[in-house]
Amino acid sequence: MATAKTLICRFSCFVAFLPAVGAAGPASSYDASWYRVRGWSGEYPNGFTMATDVTINIRRSPDLDVPKSMSCVLRKGSTYHQWNKKRIVADRLEFISFTKIKTYELKASFTVEVSRESDGRNTTIEFKKGDRWSYLAYLAEGNFLIKFGDTVYVAGEDLYDESTEVEAPVKSDRSRYDEWLKLKCPNGTVGWIFFNEIKNTPGFSKANISGYGVASDRRPQPKSPSQRVILSSPSPHRK
Repeated sequence: MATAKTLICRFSCFVAFLPAVGAAGPASSYDASWYRVRGWSGEYPNGFTMATDVTINIRRSPDLDVPKSMSCVLRKGSTYHQWNKKRIVADRLEFISFTKIKTYELKASFTVEVSRESDGRNTTIEFKKGDRWSYLAYLAEGNFLIKFGDTVYVAGEDLYDESTEVEAPVKSDRSRYDEWLKLKCPNGTVGWIFFNEIKNTPGFSKANISGYGVASDRRPQPKSPSQRVILSSPSPHRK
C-alpha cells in the first residue's frame, strides 16, 4: 500500500489555498457526523469545463442551507479542476469535500498495515474481533482515511473486507459525499459552487484533461476554411 504522504499528495497536491483536513466546520448542513477534507477524491477527480458562457447563482459558504444569492459569470473554455494549476492561482480555487462518517466493526481478529495520516509513517494495527473504526473519507486507488482510537490513518480495502458496517445507512435522497468549489468569478463575485447542482447541466462539460495530473482551459478552435469569410475584389465590368 502506498504511504499516506503519497496518497494524500495524489489526492490534493495540485490544489492551492485549501483548508486543512479535519472534522466538518461551522457549516450548518455538515455537523460532527461529516468529515471535511481538502480536494475531491478519486484517481481522476471530478471537474468541469465550460462549454459556453453561463451565469449561475452561488452561495457565500459551503452550506446547502445558505441561499444561492450571488451571481457568478463563468466563461466558455474555462476549466475548473484541481489539476488546472493556472486557474487555481488565477481564480483562487479551493476544492473541499464532505463525507458522511460510517462506523465499522471487525468480524475477527485481524492485523493490517496502515500509514499515519499525520506524518505518513507506516505502522501495524492488531485489531481484535469487535474493535470499531470510523470511515472518514475516500482518497484514491482503493485507499481511504480511517480513525481508530484518537489517530487518523490511511488504510486499504483489506480492512474494509474484514469489517461490517455497524449501522446500515438510513434511506435518504441526501448524498453521503459532497464536493464544493470556491472561486473568484470573472465578474468579481467570490463564493461556492455545489458540484452536484451543476454536473450534467447545459453549459457544463467534462473537464479538459490531457493526461494524468494535467488539466487546462480549452482554447477556442480556429475556424475551418469553410467558415472563413473571403472578401474578393469585384469582377471588372465588361462592356
